[in-house]
Amino acid sequence: MTEESPESQKAKGGHARAAALSREARIEIATKAAVARWAAGLPKATHAGELPIAGVVLSCYVLENGDRVFSTRGVMASLGRRWRGRKYRGTELPVFLEAKNLKPFIDNDLLAVLTPIEFVTDRGLQS
Repeated sequence: MTEESPESQKAKGGHARAAALSREARIEIATKAAVARWAAGLPKATHAGELPIAGVVLSCYVLENGDRVFSTRGVMASLGRRWRGRKYRGTELPVFLEAKNLKPFIDNDLLAVLTPIEFVTDRGLQS
């Protein structure tokens, strides 16, 4: 008879715990782990809300440093577009303003406040 290593006992315990959890609980745990892993050093949102403008609702956040921001996903949804998480290379503009036909309408003053910011909410990473 051989003794099992402590690592294999830990692995058995981890598998048993995962089997006992509901699918929703496993997703929540995995989401929290991913946020902790990928969001280290990013500003955190202390408040979340919605801002109605001209009949459209935008998701907005207040970061821990006091900055107020909109999420890319929220802006895309307000425009009736679906955000797929892609970002074109070669531009610092948010994805919803990257179309070349919009460039003449974006002056330097506006450009200064359009730099995308990655931040963390209780639901995960945002930009």
